[in-house]
Amino acid sequence: MRIPSCRSRPLEAAAALFIKDLRVEFRSLMSWGLLAASAAGITIATSFAFGGILPDPLTAAALLWIIVLLVAMTGLPQTFVREQEQGTAWTVRLWADPAPVLAAKLGLNFLLLLGLAALVVSLYGLLFNLPLAAPAALAGSVLGGCAALAGSGTLLAAIAAGTGARGLLLPLLAIPLQLPSLAAAVQSTAMAITGEGGATLRAALVLLAAQTAVSGLMSFMLFRYIWDEG
Repeated sequence: MRIPSCRSRPLEAAAALFIKDLRVEFRSLMSWGLLAASAAGITIATSFAFGGILPDPLTAAALLWIIVLLVAMTGLPQTFVREQEQGTAWTVRLWADPAPVLAAKLGLNFLLLLGLAALVVSLYGLLFNLPLAAPAALAGSVLGGCAALAGSGTLLAAIAAGTGARGLLLPLLAIPLQLPSLAAAVQSTAMAITGEGGATLRAALVLLAAQTAVSGLMSFMLFRYIWDEG
């Protein structure tokens, strides 16, 4: 049987794959629910440890992004693992080029990270009475941080998904390689919490945007070799 190709229409292919992956994820909401429960549990435990008193903004921002990153390590490889388990990976390889495949997976992982970050920030507001001195800057920090982590995290998830030790390999790869993005996200988030920084805050957001662009570009350059060898 001839499989209709979408190689000449990359945007259409990326959109179709993203919708397909989103539908698959919505059919198995339990995995996303477990990730949300893990993030909520860790955040609540953190509030108990600090007695409901918000630590200094830098510590609070660092804890926020550490929770998001560590919980996301479980969920990022799932879209690649599911393709392998369902036997659809080779069909996708024949149907579309690697770039649309990565774009779809990256978009899905961005939504995962954004959902986790929104949950943790909301719980911070409830449990720590988180001040929102600069809500627009906080939103920019969360969006930029999630995009930067998704950019490199999706590529690393593709590498880890092809191994038997993906639960161990992904954190070992991701945490060192994502430290620059994580540091920029922590710095901009801490400044957004206090509403201070001015030009420094803008510089941190620009740095975060640059980290996002670099991680995304590197992922698109390298993904073809990982996907074709899978």
